[in-house]
Amino acid sequence: MIDKLSRVPLHLQLERLLREQIVSMVPGEQLPTEKELKDRYQLSSSTVRQALQSLVNEGLVVRKIAKGTFVAPSPIREELSELLGFSQLAQLMGFEPSSKPIESGYVPASDSVARLLQLPPRSEVARFVRVRYANGEPVCLETSIFRKHIGALLMNEDLTTAAYYPLLEEQYGIKFVAARETIGADIAGSREAELLGIPKRSPLLTVERVTYSSEETPIEVASHLYHAERYRYGVWRRRGAEGSLIRMDEPTLVGGKQGHSVGLQLQRITSTQTGEPKA
Repeated sequence: MIDKLSRVPLHLQLERLLREQIVSMVPGEQLPTEKELKDRYQLSSSTVRQALQSLVNEGLVVRKIAKGTFVAPSPIREELSELLGFSQLAQLMGFEPSSKPIESGYVPASDSVARLLQLPPRSEVARFVRVRYANGEPVCLETSIFRKHIGALLMNEDLTTAAYYPLLEEQYGIKFVAARETIGADIAGSREAELLGIPKRSPLLTVERVTYSSEETPIEVASHLYHAERYRYGVWRRRGAEGSLIRMDEPTLVGGKQGHSVGLQLQRITSTQTGEPKA
């Protein structure tokens, strides 16, 4: 209950009550509305909003515009030591992946993309934009730019279900052997917020990737904008020879629930500033 005579701020008391409720709830289950909480505990709107926002900031709940507040799904957690596409990663974590194509076509490469793909300026490239889903929840806005002859192989595919890397490897023999990634942060603009179903200016995790078919042949430049509440990067680091004894596949706890661990052999992945892959 809420004790209005206590020295503990009211919003912290409400947070504690909601945390206790969330423990027994399942991902996707809806919390009481702001009005219901306000009336039930005789609190001000600002106090209720402050408590809910604290839970949002911790990733325990998500707020959906015009729908309400819901228990957050377990975040997707990525292995940095292995080059996986979104579909492969989601399946590894026990999620059902799907996609919504937004754009596809041939465009002239921007200066930065041409440089990263080692192409002449304004070379024609294939550009694909999709929203990626895990169990029906939008997680990522993905922009992939391929060398034209590779992207052409994807133009007639069903991009709602196609996983780029397995498709290109298994059907066309194109091997993805390495990637260089830069991880950063941003805030959602109007377009990103609409496509990901989140409030404008929500935090985003950004991943810029250049993928290689050999150590010297870049074939894809990609930008991934992840809903920060649904995605986590984790890293195992090792120091000296003893570090190699650590198992890289042991389970870890993610958001209070058992998840999949992540690994990183530092000499295998190098981060570089790629810039935004705009064509």
